[in-house]
Amino acid sequence: MSNKTLTVESPLLQKYQTALYQSAIGIWEWNRKTNLICCDRGVCRLYGIDADKMEGDPETWYSLMIPEDRELTRYLIDQVWLDKMEIDSKFRVKLQSGEIKHIRTSAIKIYDEAKNVTHLVGLNWDVTKESTLKKDLADTKNFLEVIIDAVPDPIFVKNRQHKWVFGNKEFAKILGVTKEKFLGKTDSDFFEDALKSTYWEYDEKVFVSGVSSENEEKIRDPKGEYRDILTKKSLIPILDKGTDESLLVGVIRDITEIKKIQKSLVEQSKLASLGEVSAGMAHEINNPLSIISGKMMILKNQLEREAPIDKTRLTDTCDAVLKNCLRIEKIVRALNSFSRNSKSDPLEQIPLSEVFDELREFVSEKLEKANIRFEISMENENLLVRARSSELIQVFINLINNSFDAIRASDVRWVKIEVKSNKKKIDIEIIDSGSGVQPEIAKLMMEFFYTTKPSGQGTGLGLSLAQQIMKSHNGSIEYLPERKNTTFKLELPS
Repeated sequence: MSNKTLTVESPLLQKYQTALYQSAIGIWEWNRKTNLICCDRGVCRLYGIDADKMEGDPETWYSLMIPEDRELTRYLIDQVWLDKMEIDSKFRVKLQSGEIKHIRTSAIKIYDEAKNVTHLVGLNWDVTKESTLKKDLADTKNFLEVIIDAVPDPIFVKNRQHKWVFGNKEFAKILGVTKEKFLGKTDSDFFEDALKSTYWEYDEKVFVSGVSSENEEKIRDPKGEYRDILTKKSLIPILDKGTDESLLVGVIRDITEIKKIQKSLVEQSKLASLGEVSAGMAHEINNPLSIISGKMMILKNQLEREAPIDKTRLTDTCDAVLKNCLRIEKIVRALNSFSRNSKSDPLEQIPLSEVFDELREFVSEKLEKANIRFEISMENENLLVRARSSELIQVFINLINNSFDAIRASDVRWVKIEVKSNKKKIDIEIIDSGSGVQPEIAKLMMEFFYTTKPSGQGTGLGLSLAQQIMKSHNGSIEYLPERKNTTFKLELPS
C-alpha cells in the first residue's frame, strides 16, 4: 500500500493499516499451499526494508533472524502447522545497519473443511525496549544477588505476611537448607515457639511503625546450638504496586563470640576494680581486727588477774568483738559477691538499698581518704530493681572511679547518687562536683578502649562495659551535657 494522506472518506482497511504502521506494527500472512509469506509495509519497516510490501518464501523471512533464534522459530512454526500450539513468541532480527531488534509475533490459524491449518495471519511489533529493560532488570537482579551472596552476614527479606521472599547464601546456612526450600516459608517452619514469637513480634513492630529496629536475639543453628545475633530490620516500600504493602529487610550479625569477649572484659574490669578497692577494703578489715585484738587482750588480762569478773564490762567487750566480727563478715560477703562470676545468673528482683549498701563498702574508704563527700539520696527506700547485683555495682564503681579521677585535685569534691522512680522506670543519676565532659570526649567515651587517662592508668573499658551491662538489664546509660555538674543517668525498668 502506498503512503497516502488519510481522509474521512478513506477505506476502513486503509485507515487500519496506516494506524498499525504509525504504531510500528505489521501484518503478515503465510499460505501453506503456496508456502509464501506476504507482509505489509509495517513488517517491512520493522525489518528495515524499503518497500510497501514483501512477498517470498519462508527462508527469506528466516534469513532475517539472528542464527540463535532460527531453529527454535522453525520448530515452533512446525508445531503450529500441526495444530499443536499457538503462535505467541519472540525472536530477534538483524537489520542491514547492524541494529538488533526484538520482534514479538502473534497469529491466528485458518482451517479448511478437513480442519487442517491452511493459513496463518498475524501481527509483528517491536518489543526491543521491553526486552532490553527486562534483560537489564534480570542482569541487575543477578548482579545484586551475587553481591549480596558475597556479604558474610545473613540477609533476608520478608513480605507483609512474614514470608521470606529472598535470602542470601549465609541466611540459607543459618536455616540449613537451600534457598529454594525457605522461600515462601515463615519462621514457624524452622524455629520453636519461643523464638518464632520473638521474631514475629519484632518484625510486626517494624511493619506497623515503619521505624527501623536493632535487636539482640537468639537463634538455633542447624547443629542445634544457640547463637547470639544482632538483627537490624528496616522497611522497603513497594512503589510500583499502587498499594501500601512493604517488604522488610533484615541483616543479621553473629555476635556470639563478641558477647563472650564482652563478658570476659566485664570480669577483667571487675578484677581491675577489685584491685583498686582492695587496699581500702584491707584497711576496712584491719580496723575491726585491731579492735577485736585489743578487746581480747583486755579480756585476757582480766582473766589472768584472778580478780572478780566484771560481767557488765565482759558483756560490753563481747558485744564489741561480735559487732566487729559482723563488720568483717559483711565486708568479706560484699567482696565474695562482687568477685564471683555472675554472667550466667538470671536477672532477679533485689532491693536497690542493698545494692547501695554493698557499694558503700567498696568506695567509702577510697573517697574518704581523698576528702570526697559521698551521698546517696532515694525517694523510696523500698525500691526493687530487676538486676544482677554484682554487675550493677560494677557500673556504679566504674562511674564513681571516673568521678574520683576527675575531681580529686579540685577544691570542691563531692559525689552523689540520686534515685527517682515511677511505675515504668527507675532513674539513677550519678553526679560529681566536676563541670562536665568536653564535647569531643563525650562523643567517644562510650567506645571500647577509649580513655583520656595516661598509659597504664586506664583500660578504656569502664563506660563501654557499663553501657553493655545496662543493655543486658534492658536499661540505658547516658551523659547529660546540659547539667552544670558532670551527670550520668542510668535508666532501669521498674
